[in-house]
Amino acid sequence: MTLMSDSDWIDATIVSAVFRADYHIALLAILGALLLLSALLLALFARDPKRRYQPQNLWALSSGFSILCVLTVLAIWVLLSIAAFPQGSGSPVLSQQDVDRYLAAQPAAPAEQPRILIPTGVFVQTIEFTTAFDPIVSGVIWQAYGPGVPQEVMRGFVLPDGSDAQITESYRVTRGDAQVIGWSFRATLRQSFQYDTYPFDRHFFWVRVFPADQTHNIVLTPDFAAYSSMRPQDMPGIASTFVLENWDVKQTFFSYHTEVYNTNLGIATSTRPAEYPALYYTIGMSRQILTPVIIYVVPPLIALVMLFGILLLTTRSQERRASAGWNSTNVLAYCAAVFFVVIVSQVNLRQQINTSGILYLDWFYLLTYCAILLVAINAVVFILASERRIIQHEDNLIAKLLYWPVLTSAMLVITVLVFLP
Repeated sequence: MTLMSDSDWIDATIVSAVFRADYHIALLAILGALLLLSALLLALFARDPKRRYQPQNLWALSSGFSILCVLTVLAIWVLLSIAAFPQGSGSPVLSQQDVDRYLAAQPAAPAEQPRILIPTGVFVQTIEFTTAFDPIVSGVIWQAYGPGVPQEVMRGFVLPDGSDAQITESYRVTRGDAQVIGWSFRATLRQSFQYDTYPFDRHFFWVRVFPADQTHNIVLTPDFAAYSSMRPQDMPGIASTFVLENWDVKQTFFSYHTEVYNTNLGIATSTRPAEYPALYYTIGMSRQILTPVIIYVVPPLIALVMLFGILLLTTRSQERRASAGWNSTNVLAYCAAVFFVVIVSQVNLRQQINTSGILYLDWFYLLTYCAILLVAINAVVFILASERRIIQHEDNLIAKLLYWPVLTSAMLVITVLVFLP
């Protein structure tokens, strides 16, 4: 990922989207290639009018279009995996100059209680996702209290997003004319993640830090002097051996978010502004997709292949029906068994990602349920239909030809609608 200058990070338009806007250009190029190749396939199909509707030509057209759709979906997946990570969240600050510019743009501090700046550092040692929204974080947070910080200011910090927080003072040292106090912490930090693009989701995880003293106009600033580098790609504040299961850490940085208060918290003498700059330590992370694809994509895919095998066995020949054991009752029982296996896999997925929204992978399961239902209905109708019905044509040839093109094109449409809003 190309490093942006400090001013670019501050001036860039910050969006909550998973991917940057220029990601869409490559996706449109992939779709354009699909349209071109599909047109070429149709041209080849229509080249010989005499043989155009022969079964082998129809099978070639069906297979070719299905393969194009599958390759397009795979190309989009590759694009999602290698797309550059979003550039920042909130108002990123990479240097003291960035902090000065940000604070200068905020409402001026009242004369009777000017801002008290307290450099604050964060070092994250472990992150463990117990649920999709409740990661447990441990590490060290320290603050440097210079001579300009009044003695009556309460030392310490709070984690407003934390529950079951365990905070223990670890050390007190002198750095120049400042006193540095460090605390070890462990807390569950509730986060608001969007999982609609799972397993291609990318998130900004943050540690939001507030001052313990609410009676003074305190603004926490990053302790830049304590880090060897503030480049987001160098991941300041995280050990080089840091491991986050099923995730890749892409960047870390400090940022400010404006917290709006409509109360003085019961402190009548408080001069704290209603719009308060809150310090965030932010971690940009990208999910590792191999495991979710193997666990949650392979089962419905195998189910679809098995359903197609049942569809291929559909025939009017009593002899071939008997040898294959094909009848509507067996097909219904088989579809019920496949449905049970697929729904167990989806239940495991929903338990893993416990969210109220629809995940991207959920659409694959919904398509599989539709395929199970249609194959079962097709078997019953095929038995009941007369010789003149279209479903009886060439041993149910139309349903067999449309099976994969309909499913793969539906997968492609869903993928495009999810990732190209």
